[in-house]
Amino acid sequence: NNSEIYNYYEWNKNSREHAAQHVRSDTREQPRAQVPIERHDLRLVVPAGALIVFSGAQLHETVPNTSGVARYSMDFRTVHIDDVVAHRGSPNIDSQSTGTTMRDYVRCTDLQPLPADMVGTYDDGTEVEQEVLVFPRP
Repeated sequence: NNSEIYNYYEWNKNSREHAAQHVRSDTREQPRAQVPIERHDLRLVVPAGALIVFSGAQLHETVPNTSGVARYSMDFRTVHIDDVVAHRGSPNIDSQSTGTTMRDYVRCTDLQPLPADMVGTYDDGTEVEQEVLVFPRP
């Protein structure tokens, strides 16, 4: 894949705000397989309001919506604080992307961000190359 082209901070700074312009097709450069891969298609067709839980470290994509009915998706990403401290998570064996989403997480009880010293253990040096965009807190 060409995941090395993706930097989370660069994406937030230059690409995220244009998402509404890419409803029918997305022309923004994003990492993808560079050689044919053996596909094991699993298409989940779930009822309205259903929840699908999976690790973002798994290869995944959406399929075109041919139903004629609008489809809305809400994306929630979660971490467990003990896993953050231990750097424990799903194996991510083939990603060379840079940046970290760790600054985006907030505690559900009071909306406080993860402690800076904890987040700092995930920094890879690109945070000083890019303007780190942290979303405003309510």
